[in-house]
Amino acid sequence: RNRRMEIWLIATIAAVGAVALGIIIAIIICVCRRRRSAERTRQPLLTDFLNQKIPQQQPIVSKQVEDELVLTVRMYLRSTSSQVEKLLLHVGGRPGKYFFKLTGNAVISAVRKGPRSKLGDHPSVKKAFRSIMQQLSSCHPLLSPPTDVDFLQDSGLCIAWRIVCTKGSLRDLLHSSKWQDNFDYKYRKAGKPFSEEKLAKYGRQILFSLLWLESSGIPYTHLHAGNVLVDKDVCFLSDLELPFLAVPRHYEQVFQEFTLKYPKAAALVDLNVISFGALLFEISVGRDMTSLAELDYYPQWASPNVKNLLQKILRPSGDVLVPTIAELYNDPFFASAPDPIKVQPPPIKFDDVVEKELIKHAMKLNSKALDDPRNKDDPDARRSGLSKSKSRKAKTLSTMGTSSPRQSSSSSSLAATSTTKPGLAAAPAAPPPRSNSSASVPAPPPPPPRTDLGEKPTALLNSITGFNPSKLRKAVTNDRSAPVI
Repeated sequence: RNRRMEIWLIATIAAVGAVALGIIIAIIICVCRRRRSAERTRQPLLTDFLNQKIPQQQPIVSKQVEDELVLTVRMYLRSTSSQVEKLLLHVGGRPGKYFFKLTGNAVISAVRKGPRSKLGDHPSVKKAFRSIMQQLSSCHPLLSPPTDVDFLQDSGLCIAWRIVCTKGSLRDLLHSSKWQDNFDYKYRKAGKPFSEEKLAKYGRQILFSLLWLESSGIPYTHLHAGNVLVDKDVCFLSDLELPFLAVPRHYEQVFQEFTLKYPKAAALVDLNVISFGALLFEISVGRDMTSLAELDYYPQWASPNVKNLLQKILRPSGDVLVPTIAELYNDPFFASAPDPIKVQPPPIKFDDVVEKELIKHAMKLNSKALDDPRNKDDPDARRSGLSKSKSRKAKTLSTMGTSSPRQSSSSSSLAATSTTKPGLAAAPAAPPPRSNSSASVPAPPPPPPRTDLGEKPTALLNSITGFNPSKLRKAVTNDRSAPVI
């Protein structure tokens, strides 16, 4: 009997212990779940961010426009000795830019220039632009500009010739993909982030080239991982012709967000610094940056040195200025890596007038975002802009009738000299209308007397709008252009 009591006592104690242990385990599970839910609401999951598909820069181009562009390029290549070996239409992430693999070790790209580009089919402009690209290639070993460029005036296409880089770009290296594969297939998943040693090495090489471009006054705000070619573990900056074409940048959305969020810092910062920060984010996380808000996804396991750099570049606080290219180059994180070459080449100087004008205009286009978002969202800014333009027009109209002959002649000569620069000025004036006869046309009837118009400008406008061409006499001509037999 005592033995039974002992057994029951042991069983009771074991049951109570099991129940207590179960309660403790349940409490621990509930606490862990609450912490996880709190972390999810406080910070987005990195895995969800990394598994998202990398969006293209613009909406996809229609099939009809794509076929027309391909046909135009094929017709252009018929005038050359090159032949298309393979169409690489969707290699890059910029819709409207297509690549064609030629026979041999060459590839060409075709992209339409923007409406604000000063490049054209004029021989002097084409020669100056080719000279700029050739000088960039010969003056710095870490730049990879096109070997030749050409323009198709009718379609607005810029054709750029390049040598194939078989290793691909920095983004291809990040995703372990082949350069000739389609964009959607290559970057469908997040890439493998680089080590801290490679981040410092590649970053210093890119900053090394950006420093030279800055000292030479060459604009380049199209920096991203797809435009950095890698060969033998050395980075080369490519697509140096894009700043002259006035096309949207890869990080245009990031530029606009930075301008809206940090207007004081945006007024002083170099856009190449913002591009470099977005590129550093991509190669340290494995996914392209499309918005400044993606800094919240930065993983805890990543390099704290890189995180601090990204905070300095993309999230300036208070009166702290964004670091310059030179300051980033001398940062201890990048200073630990060796320079790609021993001595930095001297800055390049351009003496040709047309070359200087092209670089000056490209510098102006790339100094800020192409479409300033502050003018879109601020109705007062739009209203003030309209009032300024109206007052400017009214002032011009009021001074047109009172200008002296010397002023009018000087203004006409100034307009004539401003159009003498080929390809850089506005569109030429329309030619005079053709006439069917060589005889002189009689002069039009004299204008009505000034007393009928009055002194107010409204009377002049009413006389112009009320003009009836049916009251004019028909001109009598004597056509003698027929051949005499």
